[in-house]
Amino acid sequence: MKNKKIERQLLYFLVIGTLAFIIDYTFLIIFKELCHFNVYVSSILSFCISVIFNYYYSLKYVFVAKKNKKNFIIFLISSIIGVLLTELIMYIGVDLLKTSYLIVKIIATAVVMVFNFISRKILFEKDLDMKNKINFKNIFYILFILLIAFAATANNFQNDLFFDIKTGESILKYGIDFKDHFSFIPNLTYLYHHWLYDLIIYFIYKKFSFLGIYISLLLVFSTFTIIYYKQCKKISKRSLLSLITTLFIIYFAAPYFSTRVQSITYILFLFETILLDKLYKETKIKYIILLLINSTLILNLHMPLWFFTIILFLPYLVESIICLFCDKNKKI
Repeated sequence: MKNKKIERQLLYFLVIGTLAFIIDYTFLIIFKELCHFNVYVSSILSFCISVIFNYYYSLKYVFVAKKNKKNFIIFLISSIIGVLLTELIMYIGVDLLKTSYLIVKIIATAVVMVFNFISRKILFEKDLDMKNKINFKNIFYILFILLIAFAATANNFQNDLFFDIKTGESILKYGIDFKDHFSFIPNLTYLYHHWLYDLIIYFIYKKFSFLGIYISLLLVFSTFTIIYYKQCKKISKRSLLSLITTLFIIYFAAPYFSTRVQSITYILFLFETILLDKLYKETKIKYIILLLINSTLILNLHMPLWFFTIILFLPYLVESIICLFCDKNKKI
């Protein structure tokens, strides 16, 4: 009986999905050719119409759920994730693996269809035991953040990257000899202020070429965004508000995340604020040790910005001094 229900749901899901695609495609042509809208505006408008159609009839014939604002937001986010997942698969298959776009599109469509059906069935239908064990909404938001972060990550390299790669190679060859081996001035003194990063980036390049460097940048930026989201959620206790805040951060921070050492430094600074907050609340020795390790990493990865560790520490220090002073006054 349960298998028949799932088969019926799959059939309706495919039919409604196909109709939604036809509506999307038709309105795209109408807005572009008849209304003379910009192609991107036309695409967004046609997508919105198809999502509304898909949402209404999916909840009527496929999934057992109420039609309300909360479920519509979940449905909309799942649809956007599906679009981004398609684009990601197309990019990996066509641009990176050099496979025919026709084959990759079939694979992407199949993957997204399975993802949409499973995710919506879990989120919409009232399987309370499963929902109590796993916070699917939170997982959904994290997947959405990851896809947006991937899409926002720059796929071009700055000039500094090539200098960093050669510097890492030079350190392996000559050691840290405080000399600039690439200057036309003989024996020019040079301070290797991010020697550890230069070594790391050289090893990544040597092993995986520029593709490895690009993937490492994707991982760094997505790690930053997920940590930021988790911290926002911890402070605000609201998943949707944390998601919106994180999306704003992705928009404004993406231009500053490049194949340069500061991309890693941002994460280490974020870790420092987390550790300082933990230390302030719990005063455990392990947080002091972790702060020292974090500080040492910043010093070796990006020496010029190490003084920011002290700046981040100042609010806690000042508050502690004020509290200490207030306690003394009370005793007097």
